[in-house]
Amino acid sequence: MFKKQEVELIKNQLAKLFDNYIEKVVAKTNLSRPTVSKFFNFQKVRPVNAAMIYDAGLELIQEQANQQQSRIKRAKQLINGDTEDTPQTSLNI
Repeated sequence: MFKKQEVELIKNQLAKLFDNYIEKVVAKTNLSRPTVSKFFNFQKVRPVNAAMIYDAGLELIQEQANQQQSRIKRAKQLINGDTEDTPQTSLNI
């Protein structure tokens, strides 16, 4: 169903982002740890489970990217005093 290269890319990215990426995927999919491990070790799993694992991996990567963007935005606001996106709550006269 998924090419080995596609799974390898997801696996590598998850490994960079999480110390325990298999556990994260297990929690997100409610599948067993052996099933998730088989998928990431390129062994046969049911197609429906493979799709669930792949989608969960993508979601975890996206969540981390969103959190990182949020951190960067907050840091810019706090460090640079950038209030571009912050609504004005008082008049500066």
